[in-house]
Amino acid sequence: MAANDRVAIHEVMEQQTVTLAKAGIHASLNARCSILAAANPVYGSYDSTKRPQENIGLPDSLLSRFDLIFLLLDSMDAKKDQKVADHVIGLHRTSAGAEDGGGDDLADVVKKGEEEMLQEEDAESRLKRFLSYAKSLEPVLHADARNALASGYADLRAKADERTLPVTARCLESLIRLATAHAKLRLDDSVTVDDCNAAFELVSAVLYGEKDKVENKLRGQNKNDEQDDDDDEMLPPEEPEAEVDLRRAVVAVISEAAVDTVDVADLTNAVNEKLADHEVGQAALLAVLTSLENDNVIMLDTSDNTVTRL
Repeated sequence: MAANDRVAIHEVMEQQTVTLAKAGIHASLNARCSILAAANPVYGSYDSTKRPQENIGLPDSLLSRFDLIFLLLDSMDAKKDQKVADHVIGLHRTSAGAEDGGGDDLADVVKKGEEEMLQEEDAESRLKRFLSYAKSLEPVLHADARNALASGYADLRAKADERTLPVTARCLESLIRLATAHAKLRLDDSVTVDDCNAAFELVSAVLYGEKDKVENKLRGQNKNDEQDDDDDEMLPPEEPEAEVDLRRAVVAVISEAAVDTVDVADLTNAVNEKLADHEVGQAALLAVLTSLENDNVIMLDTSDNTVTRL
């Protein structure tokens, strides 16, 4: 984004005004509305080794003014890609395919489309009336909700690090807005602790969603059949528990390291200190590091024997 564009959007989000200077006419207009923005990564594809701020290409002072920032990564998944392909191909179906059984009759398609359109218009009308009434409400923050917001904000600040989006006082204002919006959706005149918890879940998913997902996967808290199959392939049959302990020890050492890049030799010594009951071999450690690199937890550089935390 160009510098002039950053200045313009900064004014809108900070002062809620838009300044116009055209043909000798100078005006300042109110801009009291919600802002929904989308952007592509500056490198063409998202680089997981860099911070979100560096991938988006916007300064922290501007990003912190958005209540929620979601990263939609184009990860390769066979099932997901198949669904997308089926949907796109389905959009190109025509009545000409009815001759070979590949499409529907044109009259049926038109009739079905008209019925769906009427249903959508009715649902859209009801939704507009609901939102109009919900926006007219002004829920009140009571003492228990205020205490929950304060303690939750302190917890978010404690978890923040250099790899996450900045957690500033604006984040507390975002929590208040989200909790209030959740109360409006319930058509309630007061903000409860449940509304605050819903706001925390949203903000935590934005700030630490991917990080928590990886940690839960390593700790075995997010198990399903597919992950169980992956674990069976990853763990040797003779010592599965020892392999899991080694993996957890490696993740713990890398997470506790003061720097992002550590030497493999230093990592081996630190892991051996954690696992005092047995010594870790170079081959076993390399297998764990390769597995972690495949899970996008670390980046292994075999040329200089270093490990970089993502």
